[in-house]
Amino acid sequence: MHTPREIEIAQAIAAQTGAAIRLARLYAQSERRRTQLQDALRQFGSVLASSTDLAATLDGLAELAAGMTKAEVSAVFRVRDDRVEVAAAWGAEPSGAVPSVTHAGSRVERVIASGEPVHLTILGDGREVPSGGRGDAAGWAFLAVPLILGDAVVGALAVTRRGGPFDPDEIDLLATFGRGAAVAIQRGEILEALERRVVELSGLQRLAQAIATISSIEETLDHLVRSIATLLNAERCVVLLLQPDTGVLAGRSPAVGISPETVATLSIPPEADSASLRALSSGEPFVSNAARSDPALLKAWVTALNDTNILIAPMRVGDAPIGVIRVSNKPGGFEADDVRLLSIFAGQAAVVIQNVMLFEREQPEAIIRSTSDAILIVDAAANVVRMNPAAERLTGWTPSAAAGRPVRDVLTLRVRDGRSATMHPLEWVLRNESHIPYTEQEFRTRDGREVEISRPATRTFPAWRASRASAWASCAT
Repeated sequence: MHTPREIEIAQAIAAQTGAAIRLARLYAQSERRRTQLQDALRQFGSVLASSTDLAATLDGLAELAAGMTKAEVSAVFRVRDDRVEVAAAWGAEPSGAVPSVTHAGSRVERVIASGEPVHLTILGDGREVPSGGRGDAAGWAFLAVPLILGDAVVGALAVTRRGGPFDPDEIDLLATFGRGAAVAIQRGEILEALERRVVELSGLQRLAQAIATISSIEETLDHLVRSIATLLNAERCVVLLLQPDTGVLAGRSPAVGISPETVATLSIPPEADSASLRALSSGEPFVSNAARSDPALLKAWVTALNDTNILIAPMRVGDAPIGVIRVSNKPGGFEADDVRLLSIFAGQAAVVIQNVMLFEREQPEAIIRSTSDAILIVDAAANVVRMNPAAERLTGWTPSAAAGRPVRDVLTLRVRDGRSATMHPLEWVLRNESHIPYTEQEFRTRDGREVEISRPATRTFPAWRASRASAWASCAT
């Protein structure tokens, strides 16, 4: 039998021993947490210092979150345009009936709405139970903490594992890490925005430099579509130009990712219900990241070009519509920055294309006015639409009198034996879209004179208006 005094002493020793054990445990936990914090901060600092790429930063944060909580799966969520999206994930997703951490849905939304951590257990049948209760060992522990920047919740970190709930230290550690992660993500976004700005300015500089050397519409379009496809990382890019005579919006080669044969079929009449025509009319860009189900798009084009997403920017000079730039199939879809960048390019390109088209129209005009050869221009029906002073003197027809008449009536060609030619050379050129080689022919003037043409040359000349076929004949006696 122990005396009361001995019992009292034993109880005091036991109490002191228990306190010592608790202190030892607290010390061990404190040391463990300090080590965890040191490791996390060291790794976090490494991510911040070494990565200038936002995607790499997000991947690193997801991996660190899993490592410091011994989680099997982790994910970083961001709030963008009022939507919660998965920005990065780490680990192998659980299979079977256990919900995926990257599809946490309402659980992550709760964290973002409240700004407070969510800690629970997900059972095999998908039911949620509070952590620390029955079923912890049989389910998956789920923990999500907010990413807070200033007073705003900009995202969330979520981790999950088997074998019991997260302890308070792990919850506190992940919450602390989340605050630093928000800063790291902001830094990555700033660097990414700066990099995009550098790319934009470089692209605009290259376009401006090219303006001084470009001399044809084909060169202009080739440089434009290649630059845009590269900058936006898109599979296809094509320019559609407005035909002033008909109001038709027609595709022009060259294009990126679309053959010239296919481009030639891209034509939108003015009465069509088309996103391209609406963009050109309103002056506002159009974007769709669900092209195959978007009712605003021409289904035939979407199917033929196998488009998954589309961005269209109008080209206008003041109030004058020039055409549109159509870009499609960008991996991951188009974002607001893509819309802004293409709109900038479209504004620059509109001026360049307008100037080049004016230059190409002025070239034949200058030739027509200055040459000593007789030149007649006919439309697709072989009716005279233009003649120069040399042709007026040679044929005896005034431009106003000849306009709209069949060319065979204005320039009546004959072969040497006196028989009428079966087909006028300009009619032959329009039908065959080819040149006529050297021949010797005679023609009759309006007053009945017959004049021999010793050096005729007939060919088509460039015309940017697809609705009008043009030909010219140079005749020197």
